[in-house]
Amino acid sequence: MKKLHIDHDSVKIDIGNDRVNVSLVVRPIHNPINSFIGFDLDFVIPKDATNVDEIPKTFIYYDNVMGAIDMEDHIIDILPDNLKTEGVVRLFSAGYSDDYREKVMTQFKAGDVRILICTDAAGMGCNIPDIDIVVQWKLPGSVSAFVQRAGRAARDPRRHGLAVLLVEKTAYSVDLEKEVNDRQGAKAKKQVTSSKEQAAVCKRKLDGELEHEGLYTLVQTGICRRRVLAMVFDQDADNLGPTVPCCDLCNVELLNRVRPGPPLPKSKRKSAIKKSDQPFMEIQTKLREWRSKTHQEDFRNSMFGPSAILPDDLIQDLASVGPIPTLIHLDKILAGRWYFFSEYGSELLTVLKEIVIPEAKVSSKRARADSEATENKAANPTRNPTKKAREEVPEGVQEGITASSQQTSVPVYEAGVYGGLVLTKLERAARVSCVYPYS
Repeated sequence: MKKLHIDHDSVKIDIGNDRVNVSLVVRPIHNPINSFIGFDLDFVIPKDATNVDEIPKTFIYYDNVMGAIDMEDHIIDILPDNLKTEGVVRLFSAGYSDDYREKVMTQFKAGDVRILICTDAAGMGCNIPDIDIVVQWKLPGSVSAFVQRAGRAARDPRRHGLAVLLVEKTAYSVDLEKEVNDRQGAKAKKQVTSSKEQAAVCKRKLDGELEHEGLYTLVQTGICRRRVLAMVFDQDADNLGPTVPCCDLCNVELLNRVRPGPPLPKSKRKSAIKKSDQPFMEIQTKLREWRSKTHQEDFRNSMFGPSAILPDDLIQDLASVGPIPTLIHLDKILAGRWYFFSEYGSELLTVLKEIVIPEAKVSSKRARADSEATENKAANPTRNPTKKAREEVPEGVQEGITASSQQTSVPVYEAGVYGGLVLTKLERAARVSCVYPYS
């Protein structure tokens, strides 16, 4: 009410924003945060899917427009072979033309497009009744942003939806008690112990005037996530009546629906390809001309531009490595990153061979730094990254952790281990470090 500058004498009618037919899941992202070649989003494609209708209709909210392109590539890669070229996955943001957005949204409503990787441009005024899953990739700006986006799931009250918040592991390292105490001053710096005091602390953290509106409390909480959201929006947390499994803390089996896929097998370390400090301008010019010509000839009526055929980052790499004599060498440089390699690889190599390309010049300072980094890594091999976290896990949880470097498991917490509204430092570490086996 304060934000809207509405006077206190007005009548407030609040019917709540709890979606009783939508389950909630919050879990950490286990991949490197800017890489989709891992496994965190594999759950959006059912393992046994063979046709379009078997893939749930899904919104994936990702606010990084350029990163969304990599996300799209990864999801297409894990599709069954017969669906990879069917346009099942599409991007949607304000950066695309009105015509493109209208066509894609029409195809999504019709069920031809099943997964939309989008920004808020797909949310405003959108009322699609049969969206099965909404995924928020990385923390949004506030609780309100997540709730609004999660509300796109199962708009038809007869359907069951799932809202998933995949968060950076750093979200579990934020010390909420310290944050509250720092704001409240010296008088608030005593240890919080009783449930009444915990509730008071949570209430302060869930102050609607805060920028994140208690977003980190939603992530770290050990109680029902639906209750936390009710507290955020000052609603009755004791009269919630979900018609589906409530959340991952109340119904741990929900985690089975968002399991990451198995990690990729570790590959042998490949020798680094030397790159010049300054990309060769003529190669960049010729390759941009080639992709524009190819787009005009082969993709004139498509909804994507020339950069989708050969992205700028690949052009820069090709312009920085010196002569490329063979198709095998070209494949090694691109390292599986170019979707059109099998179709246009030979043609691209022909273009490159027409250019007199100088050898890549690496500055002595950079070469020395690379050499020192390699030597240091050999002398000080990285220890098991989960060892410290395992050492900090509270008593009673340790037995649930597999220490073997050969393990086929991923970090996730077990239900029933945490019960407090405000997690301790050890509990936060365990929340991210516990494991369960793949199905």
